[in-house]
Amino acid sequence: SLHGAKEGPDRDRIIDSFRDGHEKVLITTSVVARGIDILQVNVVVNYDLPMMSDKAESATYDPRHETPDVETYLHRIGA
Repeated sequence: SLHGAKEGPDRDRIIDSFRDGHEKVLITTSVVARGIDILQVNVVVNYDLPMMSDKAESATYDPRHETPDVETYLHRIGA
């Protein structure tokens, strides 16, 4: 798994292991939503649609103030 709490060297090691084929599945958060291009990837499963929070409209978190992040979604699926 790969997420924002991992240190840079750990993230690099995990990505390299996946890229080299030592790991067959990579589960990640949006921490690598951009900048990870691996040709061997055949399937991408998006557990949920990436969302952008419009914090300017609300001082507290409210899911009603989120809109789909289309650019991140398209990048995730390799379009």
